[in-house]
Amino acid sequence: YFGTRARVHNRFNPAQGASNDGLAWLDEAGVYDNTNERGNGGKHELKYTRDAVTWLREHVEGSPTTVEAVGESYRSLGSRVAIYTGLPTVSGWGFHQSQQRVKFHVTVDQRQADVREFYSTEDVGVARQILARYGVEWVILGDEERFNYPAEGMAKFQNGLGGALELAYENPAFQIFHVIPEDQLEGASAAAP
Repeated sequence: YFGTRARVHNRFNPAQGASNDGLAWLDEAGVYDNTNERGNGGKHELKYTRDAVTWLREHVEGSPTTVEAVGESYRSLGSRVAIYTGLPTVSGWGFHQSQQRVKFHVTVDQRQADVREFYSTEDVGVARQILARYGVEWVILGDEERFNYPAEGMAKFQNGLGGALELAYENPAFQIFHVIPEDQLEGASAAAP
């Protein structure tokens, strides 16, 4: 009893009150700073995470695959889109994946390396191959991705990976891109003069 009571008081803000809304804390939490001793991470305004997650939940149908940051275990907001939407992602939270899939650690490691490469590479062709490999339909580019991957890699999103992505949602901390199907890209380039 005393352990549960202490944990509840340690982890929950009583000013929020009771709610069935598992995202309500994002509205009340304000800024979350997950900067670590190596300087990775940063300050997240969680209301923008809430807005992006809400948009995805209201506008995306089915179970299309997303790609988002794989952050440092216990110290990041990596996998937040998969957690709050239920949408599959290329690689979930690092420690959880390796702990739950011990016999598949090689696959888990490869997926995490591919996510790192996707966001870090400056080569648009490599990034597009990774999207195709996993059948990704939605690309998340938020504060967590910007905090964890180099600016040089982030620059390739300015032109939507050479026209392979269309901006579907944006707020001050998030961009969500829809991947244009390859056959539509081929048709568009075939019709271009």
